[in-house]
Amino acid sequence: MLSGLLDFAIKAHAKDKRKGTEIPCIVHPIETAIILAQNNASNEAICAGILHDVLEDTVGDEGEIRQRLDRVGLSSEKVLWIVYGVSEPSKLIEKQGGKAKEHGVKEKLILLHT
Repeated sequence: MLSGLLDFAIKAHAKDKRKGTEIPCIVHPIETAIILAQNNASNEAICAGILHDVLEDTVGDEGEIRQRLDRVGLSSEKVLWIVYGVSEPSKLIEKQGGKAKEHGVKEKLILLHT
């Protein structure tokens, strides 16, 4: 179940390195998912750990995440709620550019961060 989502996250972060290092960006989401799993988090929370930087830092989008979660039978609403909740609003709004209003990104972030 998680392997397909992990493959997606790895590909999304393929060339990205952590700021000022040669460490691949995907290391952080994997470490997050491991910590969540060790603490008996739900499958949705673990998946959110793997995917939490995809919306902020890659070309991956919400629609693609929804499709992948639906394929493995997880609640895309729950996972995306967590992902949006831990995302930096400014990064998401900047990434969406002119489409932010159209996709309701600002509204989601306002609801989550108030």
